[in-house]
Amino acid sequence: MVKKTKKRVTKKLKKLIVKKRNGKLEDFSKKKINDALKLAGTATKDANKIVDLVALHAKKVAKQGIVTAVEVERSVVNFLVKRNKEVTENFKKAAKKW
Repeated sequence: MVKKTKKRVTKKLKKLIVKKRNGKLEDFSKKKINDALKLAGTATKDANKIVDLVALHAKKVAKQGIVTAVEVERSVVNFLVKRNKEVTENFKKAAKKW
């Protein structure tokens, strides 16, 4: 019985949740980040790499499986600025609208 409960808790912790600015919780979505990066003008290869890096960072900083949208956005900007400063500005402008 203890093993089953532990497995359920472990599964839940592996699932990453994003706490939006309005307090709403939603599943972490690599696709959403990837789409936003592409809309900002990031090349597909770079977008895929950045999404993977952001996901790893989000898992590290998450508390009880929850990461804030602000932290995800900061992470995207930090990884993006290393690749393309112009696209970073486009991303920041678009992120303000969300």
